[in-house]
Amino acid sequence: MSDLEQRAEWFRSRFGLERRTALVTGGSSGIGEAMARALGLAGAQLVIAGRRQAMLAEAISRFRVAGLSADHVVCDLTLPKGRECTQRRCIYSH
Repeated sequence: MSDLEQRAEWFRSRFGLERRTALVTGGSSGIGEAMARALGLAGAQLVIAGRRQAMLAEAISRFRVAGLSADHVVCDLTLPKGRECTQRRCIYSH
């Protein structure tokens, strides 16, 4: 078992999130990306939200390479329309 698989099993045994969706704002870099990865390792389906398409796409690629289920929403959560769109996308897609 690889190191990544061992860490994933450790997370799942303590914080199992199978059949749940985790929405992480700012999940394309830094602390947000680290939190999204941890939630994914615990079994959650990931949805990361942010304003920059390219950064979101790069993060999604990294998550998928690690075997995590991930999707993204391009939005500005400081605006009501951005929050509503993100909420609808998470509810109806996951």
